[in-house]
Amino acid sequence: DTSELPPDIPCIATNIEGFDPNQLLRKPIEELKSKGILVQIYNYKSNKDLPLKDGKTLKTKKRVPVVFYKVGPCIYLVYEGRIHDPDVKEEHKERLFKEYSPQRVRDNKISPAAIDFLRTSEVSANFDL
Repeated sequence: DTSELPPDIPCIATNIEGFDPNQLLRKPIEELKSKGILVQIYNYKSNKDLPLKDGKTLKTKKRVPVVFYKVGPCIYLVYEGRIHDPDVKEEHKERLFKEYSPQRVRDNKISPAAIDFLRTSEVSANFDL
């Protein structure tokens, strides 16, 4: 359960060496999906208040895309080009990622391909031959 992590560490996927959640904004959605990252896009028909882990609420406007990403056990929300840490209850995860099978949503493993793909380019290019 990631709810016990300190608030400055939004999710354990951030502990992957070199992983920067902002990489989710820089990568094409189809490529993210091909690496095993779940992506679900919503265009709500009315304004919505979405709960965040820090106890705040994100106010979204109707028809402005809200994108949820699941990287291993971690869920990120992107709205208007900014990444947020949504407060998603365990029982809501399968409904949230409705395009995927329940067992795929429950799988919290991160593939090595996803880890490599999500590392910042500075880290992955920073090795000696």
